[in-house]
Amino acid sequence: MAYRFPGLSVSVATGAILLLGTGCATPPSALSPQQRAAISTGQRSVVLLRLETTFNDRPVVARKLGLSEAGPFALALANLDRNGPIEPEPVTAPAGESKEGTWCCLVMEPGTYYLWSALPNIQPRDLSANPKDIGGWRLNVPSGAPVVYAGSLQLKCQGRKFINERFVKEIRANLWNEPAAAAAFADRELAGLGPMTVSLLQRFGGWIGDSPATDRLPALLVVHGQTNLITPDWKRRAIEQTMLPARTLASLSGGYGPGAGGGVVLALAYTPFGWLVGRMKGSSDAHTWQPCLENLAQEIRLFDPLACLRSDLAVQMGTNGILAGTPSPVGDEVWTAAYGQKCRSVLQADVARIQFREVSGGFCLEALLRVRVWDAVSRQCCFEAHWLYSHPRGKQLPGESGRAATSAILEHLFPPPYVTLLSVSSQSYKLDDWCGAGGQQILRDELTKAIHQAVGETTEALGLR
Repeated sequence: MAYRFPGLSVSVATGAILLLGTGCATPPSALSPQQRAAISTGQRSVVLLRLETTFNDRPVVARKLGLSEAGPFALALANLDRNGPIEPEPVTAPAGESKEGTWCCLVMEPGTYYLWSALPNIQPRDLSANPKDIGGWRLNVPSGAPVVYAGSLQLKCQGRKFINERFVKEIRANLWNEPAAAAAFADRELAGLGPMTVSLLQRFGGWIGDSPATDRLPALLVVHGQTNLITPDWKRRAIEQTMLPARTLASLSGGYGPGAGGGVVLALAYTPFGWLVGRMKGSSDAHTWQPCLENLAQEIRLFDPLACLRSDLAVQMGTNGILAGTPSPVGDEVWTAAYGQKCRSVLQADVARIQFREVSGGFCLEALLRVRVWDAVSRQCCFEAHWLYSHPRGKQLPGESGRAATSAILEHLFPPPYVTLLSVSSQSYKLDDWCGAGGQQILRDELTKAIHQAVGETTEALGLR
């Protein structure tokens, strides 16, 4: 997939970007008093986004692009600072929807987000592209900005129409900067909230900027993150396993709603028994395996993955990288250090998560590393990647699919599309192996491999080797 950055526009040659959600029959109401109060205290910001769509070169209201009209007007977002799942984010459109474009308002906490280029309530049959291959956008909501303009998206969709439904095969997108129009809208619809800040969407993945990464060397290397080990919730895991027969019986009978079959009676009769057995099995598993995993967690702290990450970065970057004298997150202290070391950028590497993930017949060690490159002068992010070291057949944990709100697309979108699986996979071992004499060495080898591969693919993505 190739992207061009002519001025302030982003041209997407292939892929799918369905950024509009279904709407209500009448325009949604303005911001609530609670939302305005949160904005006035700096806890939230209003993010403005103007959306304009065409289908086969003809203007069309975006929610009619073959999308389900059930559910609220929502976009699909993930909080990158929390390594969160893709979730539906409610949207208001105070000016209503039209073929000429829709002004959307999202009320959000300050931070960095991934805006997926498809809707949470889009039907899989309406989109030809593989949902996991659809790209997205990086959205930065700065602190202290009550109103944030994220840009204006023009979506040119191509496909076919059958009766009243449209099937999208390809979308070309352009991102435009219209600050004057955004300011006029904010003055009209969001009066009294405060000044407007421009923080344009950036295409997620790859280098952002006109000059290559090598022009921003040397880089100040900053490393920090988590060293705790996330272990299985044994009781919840066991309950999920023992309740599987009840869910299977209910699904084969048409579910629990109207028209459900006789299998639901059996499912309801089984449920208390399955829940009790699951609780008992979970307690037994926790008693057997949790002490071992706590010892492995202590081994991780002794191994010190942050020191390993610093060392690997220093080796692979060579004279292009200078280790920071502080482990602090990027902020004033880091900018001052970058200036003192005459560094043109800051490469921030975080160990975001270390956990055991279940695989059929065993468990693997999973590590998520987040890497960002910041321009030391403009202090803007030029690159962001989330590298996942895991097993390709790792099981999704309860709650990882997001909130309880169902979505045909989001329900099984795992891992999130902003995460890139490393080319080297984690190995699966039985708990007896993890807890045996060689378990600590397996742990160290897996962590070393994860960190080395993430650093290697980072330097390759940036063209630094």
